[in-house]
Amino acid sequence: MALALGGGAAHGFAHIGVLKVLEREGIQVDLITGTSMGALVGAMYAVEPKAEAVEARVVEFFTGPEFRKLRFDVLRGRRAEGTQTFMATFSAYLRKSLFYGLSLTKQSFIARDAYLKNFDELLPDIDTSKTRIPFGAVAGDLVTGRRRLLTHGPLRTIIAGSCAIPGLFPPVPWNDSLLIDGGWVTALPVNEARQLGAEVVIGVEIDALLLETREFRSSLDILIRANDMSRNHIAASQTADALITIVTEGIHWSDWGHVEHMIRTGEIAAKNAVDDLRRTLKRKALWRIFS
Repeated sequence: MALALGGGAAHGFAHIGVLKVLEREGIQVDLITGTSMGALVGAMYAVEPKAEAVEARVVEFFTGPEFRKLRFDVLRGRRAEGTQTFMATFSAYLRKSLFYGLSLTKQSFIARDAYLKNFDELLPDIDTSKTRIPFGAVAGDLVTGRRRLLTHGPLRTIIAGSCAIPGLFPPVPWNDSLLIDGGWVTALPVNEARQLGAEVVIGVEIDALLLETREFRSSLDILIRANDMSRNHIAASQTADALITIVTEGIHWSDWGHVEHMIRTGEIAAKNAVDDLRRTLKRKALWRIFS
């Protein structure tokens, strides 16, 4: 059984809650694909398949002093009117003072060295192909303009690329590519899991609902909204065998201080989906026997 983990920035901690429930229910994960924050959580679990160990490491790091130095707090409290989508919220701040000025002169708000250091703390220095559970990360490639499914190469570099939100984090060089956030090209990596041989895929999507808005004050608003629409369509066009949908409310996408709450939110969503997951796995097992 493969697990396809979508993005969600700080909301992506909910994936850990899903993994905790799957472990308790004895549902074995044989393959993981991830995009953006789903790639980070998925990679950590693929390296060490113990959800509680991943949880402990994530809580320690994201609530610690080194991560707080990145000053994500300046991005919060600036929600775009009439919408709660991640990209619309991000674009609202992009128009503001300091960030807007930096965006005209630099590749990203966070410096490359400071960004990459985070992955040195969270992941071992191994090749992506050496994880205990087979794993693939999705990233966009600025050079070719295409989606990349990455199963080989330095794990830290690959995950940094998959998480590199354009404008906020720098593109990550890898071979001849410049990698950016995988969520811009694949909202939920179900097809990628099937590319790697999965017969049964459970998708975990976070905040997939696209809310109505009429606030388009600039060409940037329209561009970001169009990207949201594209990502929403990409997610909807992929058919997972079962889907765990996680809805987060009231917590900003860049508020990394609610790790435990997000994990609990993922646990609740997974518990509610367990019966459906078991029916799906049973049906697929019978299909393989009689096909």
